[in-house]
Formats: sequence, structure tokens, C-alpha cells
Amino acid sequence: MMSSFKRQFKRDDYTVAWICALHDSELLAARCMLDEEHKPIPQDDTDRNIYHYGSIKGHNVVVACMPAQKPGPVSAASLVQPLRSSFRSLMYHLFVGIGGGVPLVPGRCRRDVRLGHVVVGWPDKTGEPAVIGWDYGYHQEVNGRQSIRPIQQKLSPGDQMVTVLTKLLNHYESEETRFDEHLRRLDMYDGFGFPGRNNDKLYQADYECGNGDREDQYTPCGCEEGKLEERGAPPPPKAGLTFHRGTILSGSSFVGSARSRDAICDKILNESRTPLCFEMEAAGVVRGTDALMIRGICDYTDSHTNKMWQRYAAGTAAAFARELVLHIPESSGRATQMVDPCYFFNSIGARHLLLDRPIWHRMKVSGMAIYELIYNDCKDRRGRVTLEALKKRFPEDAAEDVSWCWTEVTQVSDRTLLVLHHGMTLAVIYMVHLCYYCNEDRRDLTIPSGKEGKARRGIMRHFGEWVKCNCDDRECPCLWNFANDSGLCRNMVNTCQAVRLHYFNDEKRDYDERRFEALSETWDKTRGDPNPV
Repeated sequence: MMSSFKRQFKRDDYTVAWICALHDSELLAARCMLDEEHKPIPQDDTDRNIYHYGSIKGHNVVVACMPAQKPGPVSAASLVQPLRSSFRSLMYHLFVGIGGGVPLVPGRCRRDVRLGHVVVGWPDKTGEPAVIGWDYGYHQEVNGRQSIRPIQQKLSPGDQMVTVLTKLLNHYESEETRFDEHLRRLDMYDGFGFPGRNNDKLYQADYECGNGDREDQYTPCGCEEGKLEERGAPPPPKAGLTFHRGTILSGSSFVGSARSRDAICDKILNESRTPLCFEMEAAGVVRGTDALMIRGICDYTDSHTNKMWQRYAAGTAAAFARELVLHIPESSGRATQMVDPCYFFNSIGARHLLLDRPIWHRMKVSGMAIYELIYNDCKDRRGRVTLEALKKRFPEDAAEDVSWCWTEVTQVSDRTLLVLHHGMTLAVIYMVHLCYYCNEDRRDLTIPSGKEGKARRGIMRHFGEWVKCNCDDRECPCLWNFANDSGLCRNMVNTCQAVRLHYFNDEKRDYDERRFEALSETWDKTRGDPNPV
């Protein structure tokens, strides 16, 4: 996400606007989704917004966040107007954050929206508004009941945005999206993990919360279990995320009870509209903006609200937004100026980051971002990397090290894999880094027990830190990769079962058979994820 070396671009180089409201969750998630961050750009005196700059797959992204503690339509309007004036090349506006869901109720909501799901303002039927200002309109009677005919129907994505969404949807249906990889970018931060379906509680609409004034807002309200709606388990998510298309309701007033939620939905609902979510920012945005609302569901728009799901929902919305940007055609504003193909990798050499510090303290978030850039340059359209593609990404005199590291990481029985996916590619790149760029003793990589820290644990979960085996045998010759315990290659079960990690020398060592069998059994039972959702 962030590197010590940052490039600077002009305002006209930015084509994607990412707009969020909450600094401690939505903004943090947005920055984690950037491949790299850029230097700030001098602003006009009339533009008081605070921006963060970066890029995703070569598309320059400006992240704008509303004033702290002031979400709502007024803040959104005051942010978007100077944003559009300052960045005149913007082609896509993404409003990314959390929202309150409209749960599945026969005759009202046709989608099984659950906490942690993502709602996208993109109706199934052409011509229907993606966002409706529910408290802006006039009432009329239709078929004997009151209905709201909104005056402000806006923020429907334009043709350009719909083209990108359609491509993403096709890849989602064929399970080619990478939402789970995007979510793992948040592993090192507290509160972004999946809270568990046992904490996804939907109470009956006529049952109000009796513990709304409790001190701990990050735990369930503790209301009567007998008042919960009976629901079956939701379908398993594809690639770690479930999203729904439909209409989003936006207003200047906070909706905090299930009765109000349902009354508003009853007036909005017709045969084609599917209101799925409530939020408060879109109502203040200028009509005509080619924008898309992306909302992670953190509550059910009722009185039983708590903050347990807030960060996770912000993360799922950010993961969807990143995947969307990955589907934007390169012709829609390529970010990068021409640079040497080895520039980013060389930037982690001794001249910049590797100055007489222990190896495990050198790898910061910036290192992961650099490795991601190398992977993105080498992969094919299915996310696979070949040895030859990886060798081309490094200096010629590193070719031998690349080949050796590839063989050491990819040995399965007596053969070597010809292609690797995301996690294993990052592991190979890390080994090349140690072999080619480091001169210290590569065997001494033991991390003192209990001193990992959040940053290092995040690194280990992302693609692995090479440490000595944690089995009972102190003389065990194996290096153990913490990532094997936390889903290094979630979609590469066979490879993960057989990955063999050795010291960084030419001597072959047998993998501890008992450890291998235990690891293999774990991967078999969990389809590659020891901590399944």
C-alpha cells in the first residue's frame, strides 16, 4: 500500500475518484487497496478537501474523505463540487463505504442481504434509478396505498461504468474475481476480520432494542434470542464476497428503527424497484455525476445496531471497488509514465530500505505493495505466472537465483510446477529478494517468540515469513512458513499441501513427514483455508 519512495503526478493524470466518509474504517480500507501511494499535489486555496493519491493497476486514483464525524448529504456536496473542479479528468466516481441493509422479507425485499454483503447501486432493470432520495419527493396514492414518487432520482451509473460492471459480473459468475485476495490486504489491521455468521442477528421488526445505551457498542446488543427471525444459512460467497444489485435509498435523516425502514421501503417499492440499502451521502451529490454507490452492509437499519461489523463491511466494499478498478480498460487513462521495468523492485535495494536491519524488520507494507506490482506485471489474464515471465522481470544476472527459488518453492513429488498463482508467486519473489539482494546469513531468520507484532503478523499472513519450524524438535532442519497456517494459496490446495521449504543453500533436506501429513489433512478438510468463514 505505502512505500518510502513516492512518485508525484499532475491533477489531470487522475481518472478515478474514490469517495468515503469514515476515517478510521472506510479511508483506511481505501488506502490498503492501492498498489502504491503518490506524493500529495498542491491544492488551490478554494479546495479545502483532504486527498490521498495512488494507483491501482496503472489507473491513478484520488481518495477523498469527508470531514471527520460529519457524514451526510451536506458534507458530500461540499466535498464533491471542489473535487470535480480540481480533477477535471475524472471518468469514474466511486462512493465506497458502509450502509444499513434491507433484510429479506417476503413481499418487500427480494434479496437475501446479510451483514458483510455488498450492495451496488445498479438495478437489474434498465431505466430504474440506482439511488433514490427517499426524503425528497411527493406522495401519491397508487392502487389504494401511499407511494413516494421521488423528485431526485440520480446517481445511476453511466454507460461507461455499466460496461465495467458487466465485465466484473461476468467474471464473478465464472469465479474469476479476486475479492478474497483484496480482503487479505486488511489482515494486519484490527477489526477487519470476518465477525462470524453467529454474530449476524436479525430481530423481528416490531421488537425494539432495550440495550441501545450500552457502553460497548462493538458487541451484540444482547436482546432476546427468541425474537430473532428464523433464517437459513446464506449461500457461500464466491471468492470471499457476496454482492447484490439494486436500488439504494439515500436521505438526510438517519433511519434507526425497523418500523421506519419498512414503512419507507413500502412506499418506494414497486414491481421493478428493489431497495436493498440505506445511506446518507448520495443525496448531496450533484445530479449528472457518472457515479457508483458501493455499500458494505454493517447493520439492518434497525435499533439493534452495533459497530462489530463496521470495519469488515468497509473492507468488503473497498474490496469490491478495487476489483472494479481492475476491470477498467487500460485506455481509460493509464497512470504510469514510462519507467524502467525493474524500477520498483530495485527500489527495495540497499540504497533505500535495506540498511543494516534484521531481515524480518525490513519487510513493511511497502514491500508487499512492490511484490504485488511485480506479480501484476507477470500474470496472465487468469492470474497465473510462468517461470519465464518472472525471469524477465529481474536483471539478467538474477536469472539463476529466480530459477533456483522457483524450483525450491514449487517442488511437488518429483516434478516442478509450470505455473503459479498469487500467493506462491509472492513467496518466490521474496526468496529471490533474499538470495539476490541480501548478503547476510540467510539461515538466521528465527523470530523471538511473542515479539512478532501486528505488522509482522500481517506480513506473515500475506505471503509468509521464513522462520524455523515450530515443532518440538529443536534440531529440525525445516523452515516453517506461517502463511501455511493462514491461507497462503487459498485456491491452490494441491500446491499448498506439498510445498517444501528449505534453507537457502544447495543442500536438499527432507521435509518433516509428520508435519506434512498434518498440514495436508488440514488443507483437505478446509479446501485450502484453515479458518473458513
